[in-house]
Amino acid sequence: MCGQYPHAPSARSPLTICFARAAHTRVERLSSMPRATCGLNSLGQRGLRTSWTAADAFSGHLGPMFVGAPALRQRVGSMVLCSHSDGTNSAGPLIIQRARERNSQSAAIRSRGLLLTYGELLEHATTLCGVLTGLQPQTDDDRPRIAFCLPYTSAYVISQWATWLAGGIAVPLHNAHPSKELGFIIDDSDPCIVLCSKETRETIQPLCDERNITFLEISSDDARVTDRGPSSQGPVSGRLAWQGPPAHADDACLLIYTSGTTGRPKGVVWTHAMLEFWAEAMTAKWAWTPNDRITNYLPLHHVHGILNITFTALWNGALLSMEEKFSVRHAWAQLQSEENSEAPTLFMAVPTIYAYMISFYEQQPPEIQETMRQGAARLRLYVSGSAALQATYFNAWRNISGQNILERYGMSEVGMPLTNPHEVDSRREGWVGLPMSPDIEFKVVSDDSDTAASSEGKSEVGELRLRGPGIFKRYWRREDATVRSFDAEGYFLTGDVVERADDGWFRILGRSSVDIIKSGGFKISALEIERELLDHPSIAQVAVVGIPHDSLGESIAAMLVLRDGISDLSVSELGAWARERLADYKVPKQVKIVPEIPRNAMGKIEKKKVISQM
Repeated sequence: MCGQYPHAPSARSPLTICFARAAHTRVERLSSMPRATCGLNSLGQRGLRTSWTAADAFSGHLGPMFVGAPALRQRVGSMVLCSHSDGTNSAGPLIIQRARERNSQSAAIRSRGLLLTYGELLEHATTLCGVLTGLQPQTDDDRPRIAFCLPYTSAYVISQWATWLAGGIAVPLHNAHPSKELGFIIDDSDPCIVLCSKETRETIQPLCDERNITFLEISSDDARVTDRGPSSQGPVSGRLAWQGPPAHADDACLLIYTSGTTGRPKGVVWTHAMLEFWAEAMTAKWAWTPNDRITNYLPLHHVHGILNITFTALWNGALLSMEEKFSVRHAWAQLQSEENSEAPTLFMAVPTIYAYMISFYEQQPPEIQETMRQGAARLRLYVSGSAALQATYFNAWRNISGQNILERYGMSEVGMPLTNPHEVDSRREGWVGLPMSPDIEFKVVSDDSDTAASSEGKSEVGELRLRGPGIFKRYWRREDATVRSFDAEGYFLTGDVVERADDGWFRILGRSSVDIIKSGGFKISALEIERELLDHPSIAQVAVVGIPHDSLGESIAAMLVLRDGISDLSVSELGAWARERLADYKVPKQVKIVPEIPRNAMGKIEKKKVISQM
């Protein structure tokens, strides 16, 4: 593991602003300095005018900071800006530089009834960055990973930005996952620091203590450090402090874990350039502006919530509202809000949320429905993704809002390569549209072939393969899986079977593998669930499949062969046992007990037969 950190920062800290203390230089009193603000310094360079107060750093001071040999020191008042010999600087990724250029009083994030401006967001991120870097993370050849398991509040974004300012790789953890799943991702990503809140500490602390990893408890509102675990109290040997350069656009900045056909989550390595590429593409296609307002109801460990909503909203200087859990009443209240500063202009969700919204609407009396229709009609854009949107929901929402929902296609490895047009009347139900960016190359490969399907005057059907600047390059420390995921021409094998019409429109037909289940906006590995269920003392064999479901897309079902002497195992009994090991959305909702599971001559489970029998 990355281990612990001595209190003295590295000689080549990646912080934008470093304080030089030496025997022959004037000693600066950190406790007398004002809090960080953003703007142009006296040299005309964009940066932070000041740094942190003693109260901002957890230990009461940031300790002595030095600028290493590769850096050119420029003293501005009481600070030293770090400019590196290759012309780069530590101003942070472009999204943070864009935020510095905005009006510091512009509203950025609303969560738990509190409003955070862009100036306050930058201030809190800079403060937390100072604490993180002051711990002098010890790591390997990669940039230090900083994981965070937090409520979906402003603290999530502050932690993400602080990690990037420190030159690290952010590893978001789903706050509803059980310890076993979190432990796997922590082991795989090998973070140096894990951030938690009082709400998640009970789960995170034992995982960190077992692995001797530093954890910091931070406030869910402004990410102030409120406590830290005993494992972070002193240094350990065995690793040198990270001394890498400030981040470049092509450096890794984010690990998004997603399930693959192997059944174990794999870390998809995202770079700053990938995030910026897709933010720009979605801004152009979906006409984002600083006047937009959007609410995130989705988990923030998958690409839909991270990229499409959170990152792109802040990229454009829009107002992001963050809800920790989806509430259909609250969502409808927002749509009906008469306050212009409160009402969203965009709504992005998974089909399950649209199903809940429609069902709630249908339960209301006619006079209330009229008010709801008026509120829904005010939004300029509705987007659905992460699973196929059923025609009944598409049509029902059009009757309510007067708009056709925009369907798009994406996944953790490829961003958002396909989208319906922004023009409402041009959208097609059941189709995911046209390329989001002309820079992404598409190839449709027919079954059992590595050549592109014919497209002469007719539709193509086959596996969708992609290549281009927004496509990931590697899985985290999974070289073998990375190699298997690309063809000889460098196209990523999505595993999704598509139809490409003769006019260039795409429609998703399904997975090339039935081992990935799409349920309620999540992509779930059936093999992962099978592996856990086989630990049950009553189960001898198991096959997990997805069964078509009206609102979820697919519902998880398990076919079981019980051990000798066991005659029954109910859904409720299995569910109670499984919830201690799996997230609730991965627990089977349907169980069928059989004497034998269908298999082929090679002993492989024939899941299409399992689905038909279920």
